[in-house]
Amino acid sequence: LDGFIARKFPSTSTVLGTYLDPFADKVFISALSLTLWYTETLPGALVGLWIARDVGIVFSVYYLVKQETLKKIGSGNTYAVMDPQNTPLKVEASL
Repeated sequence: LDGFIARKFPSTSTVLGTYLDPFADKVFISALSLTLWYTETLPGALVGLWIARDVGIVFSVYYLVKQETLKKIGSGNTYAVMDPQNTPLKVEASL
């Protein structure tokens, strides 16, 4: 729903939203999978792998964006790792 609204009304899109939306989706799916594990609908090993994969993706992307940003602004500066103005990796809405 949020992606549809962002595409239908481009003025409602923000840079912060492009970073937070995928993170919120991962939190929602992880909470759902934990709930299904708690009710014994999904096996614990599968939920563990699922959450470990999501955590790995989040930290890997954070690390890669940090490296690319530091390449662009110079290694002497260590501020604002997720600075949308300085990062060479731009987030685009998918269609």
